[in-house]
Amino acid sequence: MFEVGDHVFLKVQPRRGATRFGKKGKLAPRYVGPFEILSKGDIDLNEDASFEQRPIKIIDRREKNLRGKVIHLVQVLWQHRGVEESTWEVKDAIRANYPQLFEDKVVETK
Repeated sequence: MFEVGDHVFLKVQPRRGATRFGKKGKLAPRYVGPFEILSKGDIDLNEDASFEQRPIKIIDRREKNLRGKVIHLVQVLWQHRGVEESTWEVKDAIRANYPQLFEDKVVETK
């Protein structure tokens, strides 16, 4: 596979309304680069070369009023991402898929 220091081209797929990389004339390039690989990270890939983002913990909680309903949101910190890339998700959906994030430790008082 690729090693640190190798140079690679990235395949670009244009989307509607998105600006094109280095557009020259009528046709946009299909690849951009070359870019040097500066570092490599360990990522667990599935057999089809995809990977699943796993949440690490819940950073924050808030409520949002939408059309008279209260939506409970949680800010999720994802594996292999920093705090600046955390996302706000609907609490019920995250609880259904990742119940371990909501296991509260009960402290007994005597």
